[in-house]
Parts: sequence; structure tokens; C-alpha cells
Amino acid sequence: MSWAINKTNDNYFFEAHSDCKVRRAPLSESIKFIKNNPDVMYDLLGRLYSGIDGMQRRNVYFANGSAMQRMIYEVILMATRFGDFNSNKVLTIPFSEQDIAHNSGLTRETVNREISKLKKLNLLTVEKKLLHIQSVENLDNYLKYSSPINKK
Repeated sequence: MSWAINKTNDNYFFEAHSDCKVRRAPLSESIKFIKNNPDVMYDLLGRLYSGIDGMQRRNVYFANGSAMQRMIYEVILMATRFGDFNSNKVLTIPFSEQDIAHNSGLTRETVNREISKLKKLNLLTVEKKLLHIQSVENLDNYLKYSSPINKK
């Protein structure tokens, strides 16, 4: 949308975690559609502001957070975006330790060590390339309790 609205180039690279098709709508049709559908623009703005909040929080954890805080925040983001609840109400996300390390700017070894600590607290379990989160609320509370955002 940045390209459509501001005519800016997209200089970022994205990686799909599953098979997908990418399509690009013609500029004039995209602008016309947005102008004629304010409900779509409203939804787009909501997503934009949610994304900005996520980036700001990520920056705080990158600048001031521990390895555990950085990793938990990324796991919560992944769970929110890609997680599925199984029949036992456990949230499962299809990511490996390497994926989490890549997204959090940590080494895989550090992620493994921090995940081991969370396993001992019964906050999550790991099965091959699946992370099972027993309670996102408990994981989020663990993060908030030690968060640089909440320190005064």
C-alpha cells in the first residue's frame, strides 16, 4: 500500500512460511478501490497501527530486553499471527528454534536455552518444528512481569 499511496519503492524482503501466490493489482485500480471503500481503508489503518505498535514493542525489547524477553515477544507475535488451537486448547505455532532465532536476532543455541527454561515453567513444549503454548496469557504475563516497557 505504501507503493500505491505514496509511490515509494518497497526495499524489503519477505519470506513465506508456506506455499503462497503473490499478485500485484494495478495502481489505478488499487487507489480507486480504496477511495470507494472506506471500510477497507479503516481496516487497513487498523492493521497498520497494530503493526506499528508491534514494531515499537520489538524495538524496545531489542534495545533493552534480555534474550528471554526478546524470544518470548517473538513467540507471542508468531502465535498471534500464525497459531492454531488444537482440541486441548493448546496454541500451536509451526516454527523451529531456528525460525525464532532468526526473527528475534538471537542464536539458535540461545533460543534453545531459553525455551528449556520456559519448558520447566510449563509455559510451552516443543515437538519437531512445532511450539505448543499452554497459555498465551501466562506467557504474556511472564513477559510483562520482567518487561522493560513496564519498568518505571
